[in-house]
Amino acid sequence: MNKPLWSGNRPKTEKEARQQLAKAALACVKKLGLERTSMSDIAKEAGVTRPTLYKYYKSKTDVFLTGMDYIGLEFAESIARHVSRFRSAEKQIIEGIIYIYKEFPQHEFLPLAFDPECNLILGSRAFSDEMTSEFMKIALKPVIDANPLLEIHADEVGEMISRIAISLILFPGRYKESDSKLRAFLKRRVVANLL
Repeated sequence: MNKPLWSGNRPKTEKEARQQLAKAALACVKKLGLERTSMSDIAKEAGVTRPTLYKYYKSKTDVFLTGMDYIGLEFAESIARHVSRFRSAEKQIIEGIIYIYKEFPQHEFLPLAFDPECNLILGSRAFSDEMTSEFMKIALKPVIDANPLLEIHADEVGEMISRIAISLILFPGRYKESDSKLRAFLKRRVVANLL
């Protein structure tokens, strides 16, 4: 059997190959939009032939979702690293929401989640699939470690934190200019209800 054709750095593992192709798909979607992106565009961006791309993915939706999953997991790991610097679950929740609020929009590809075309695909599985559950477990691990009683409601706590962060990203309102006001609000209105 022939090896798939790759220009540039040939991936060493199948996982690496899938990741490279998924990142190429995200780059295409960012440039062209989901509707206008084709499997040919993704293959060209990745420096592979279309048959090579089809060896790993059956459709552009498949490769796009995989790309969003990869970067979602990376982002969840970065949240966990950030909040683990704080001792209490209360402080971790507050700082986690602020971290998401500030870092998510700055990410190269995560804002695609708010693009109307992409949201149609992503929105149907948000908070209801295995990957979302995995993101929550990773991001919330330091919080659960700090307050083990939260483990029974970890999915709900993770969903509430995510929904609040998304709301702040989309509609920052009065908190856009003041982290201290946002921290006070989160402590008063959000953390009190989660703990």
